[in-house]
Amino acid sequence: MNSILAKSIKIICKDYRGLSDWLTNLTITSSPSRKRKFSESEGPKKVLAGNLAYSVDSKELRDYFESEIGNVNQAKIFDDHFGRSMGVGYVEFRTSDEARSACRKLNRQEWKTRRITVQMTDDEEVDRLRRAGKENNRKKANVCSNKVYLMNLAYEATWKGIKDLFRDEVGGVNFVELYSDANGRARGCGIIEFQNEELTAKAIRKMDNFEYMGRKMIVQEALDIQRDKHGYALKKTGTGNFILLFLTLVSLLLEDTRRPLESKLFS
Repeated sequence: MNSILAKSIKIICKDYRGLSDWLTNLTITSSPSRKRKFSESEGPKKVLAGNLAYSVDSKELRDYFESEIGNVNQAKIFDDHFGRSMGVGYVEFRTSDEARSACRKLNRQEWKTRRITVQMTDDEEVDRLRRAGKENNRKKANVCSNKVYLMNLAYEATWKGIKDLFRDEVGGVNFVELYSDANGRARGCGIIEFQNEELTAKAIRKMDNFEYMGRKMIVQEALDIQRDKHGYALKKTGTGNFILLFLTLVSLLLEDTRRPLESKLFS
């Protein structure tokens, strides 16, 4: 039941990268990827690698497949419009036999704590995925171009300390707002506004999972939604209600249970 619920919520929030990733880790099983069929005569030399760790870059992807299979012509990780890994990429081999061998040997294999998917692909599909990935992230992810949302902050953190940290590590910060509950207790989350979109992208790349005051921060795109003074999303009409409700529930869950769950969620 928990697995089914996690999958359902993941579909609703598929453009909210951090939460989607978190729910993926909570889900024990996942549906197998749809595979394209190729005849032996077509002889494709490329494979599509999915469910990769976000820390994997193109060089590491190439090195891994070369060590396991050999003779890689090129490997490329797809990036979103912030320049971050989308967790998917392609690998081109010198022969189609090597590509098929990669699918047989590495599909569903665990690498960097993730069970990766490896399936045959071609130039047309690679180009489509490259274009669609960036375009969909730009259109669907209803985000603010110059703001990030922080979670898992130490309760003792102050807005000035956070501003100084991000100013030193990233660059120009316009303002920082940390949220507290109705009793004035810190909620461990907040918003930072930067001077431009480039600094926002840099903050996400560099500061996500950055350890500060004994906690690893979560730094994500800030959704373009209205919030009350405590940081909770205000109600909206339309399909956005499901996402806003879920984000509020997750925020409350992290507030109330993050210490006992810390070793599981943020280790």
